[in-house]
Amino acid sequence: MQNKWDNEQRMRFYGIRKGDLVKYRGEIGEVVEYGFMDNNALYVKFNDKLGTSRCVAEWCEIITKVEDKNVE
Repeated sequence: MQNKWDNEQRMRFYGIRKGDLVKYRGEIGEVVEYGFMDNNALYVKFNDKLGTSRCVAEWCEIITKVEDKNVE
């Protein structure tokens, strides 16, 4: 069963899905979680930081979509 929060059709969170690589304030990281009850919040893991950072989805630029990562 698909969860309505999974964003499979890229209809929420400004089209960003878990696993996407995004650019946020000059840094590139991977989206690992959505904000709870907030369509404009994402949690992103940046390589140079411990843990995750809460980011504004509207300010994130998609660099690589999760479905394009495994295409060779």
